[in-house]
This record gives sequence, structure tokens and C-alpha cells, in this order.
Amino acid sequence: SSLGLSPDHRVVGIVGRLVPWKGQHIFLKAMGQVQKAIPHLQCLIVGDAAPSDAAYKEELIALAAELGMADRVHFLGWRNDVPHVLSALDVLVHASLEPEPFGRVLIEGMAASKAVVASQAGACPEIIQDGVSGLLVPPGDHDALAQAVISLLQDRHLLHTMGVVARHQVETRFSIAEHVRGMEAVYDDLLGSQASQRPTEG
Repeated sequence: SSLGLSPDHRVVGIVGRLVPWKGQHIFLKAMGQVQKAIPHLQCLIVGDAAPSDAAYKEELIALAAELGMADRVHFLGWRNDVPHVLSALDVLVHASLEPEPFGRVLIEGMAASKAVVASQAGACPEIIQDGVSGLLVPPGDHDALAQAVISLLQDRHLLHTMGVVARHQVETRFSIAEHVRGMEAVYDDLLGSQASQRPTEG
């Protein structure tokens, strides 16, 4: 593929802007363990750092080198073809340390029939049925994250089944209509706060 991956690669990725609470450093520490168990591991980090987080990106690049993974970890920066990147993954990781209200990337990954390993916080437990449509791990626990990813990569049947179930669950629960309603709610929320500040006519 255009990402420079070959069919024998096992590919794990994380998507989100590069900021410490998104846990890319936890992801890298976990992948440092995964590489010992999984030959041909390749890691994709999708997203970029805001200028204020530029130092964090440098830390991540240094950490990858320190873990002996400079040639396995690909910093792809900001992409406008996230579905294409997701299609290349075996496992999608969500490693946020703080609860996120809604895991849009998770839902995109599940809709693409990908097995997901996510932090047991925020909206993740509502989206993922642990052990059925994905695996949940304690936030910040890179050992647990590594074990979860290894268990999926070592069992192609489980990997495939989880991806299929994930897609089915997302399609039933987050249909297009639901998605549109969700977006409308977000816009209402954003616009509603402005609307309520308008002076009333009278």
C-alpha cells in the first residue's frame, strides 16, 4: 500500500492529535513489549502536535528510538484519509488517559471491521463490549495494553471475529441516522449557547 506496508506486517495504530493525555507515550511503551512477541510489527501514529505540544512529539520520537523501534514506528502526521489508514490496521488502539465523551475514531475503526483496544474510561465502555467487540484496558497501563494487543495479534480468528462483531454493533447502535442526530446535537449545543445570548425582541 501507499503506507509502505507489506502483507506480512502486523499493523497497530493510534489516531488523535499528539498531546500527552491522548496517551501516545503509553502506546509506544506497550508496542515496545509487543515487538518482542510479534515479528513484523509496524506502528502507525496518526495525528500531529499543536505548536504548544511540539516538545511532546519530540519526546515520542525519542522514545521510539530508545525502545529500538525507530524503524517500526511511523509518524504519519495529520491525514485527510483516515479511512484509508484504518483499513491498513490489524488493531486500532485508543490510549487516552482522561475520559473522552465520545470516541469518534473508535466508531470509525469498528465500522471498518477493526478490532479495537481502548482505555476503560469515558465513552469507551459504552461503545465497546469488553471481550466481544473489543478489549478494554485500564488507562495508562502499558503492560495491560501490550497483553491485549498481543492476544489479538496471536489469534487471527479472534481478531477477525471481533472486527466483524464490532462492525455489527456499530451499525446497529450508531446508524447513519444516529450519527446525524449526534452531530445535530453537537451543533445545537454550539449554536444554542449563542442563540440564548441574543437580546429578545419586545
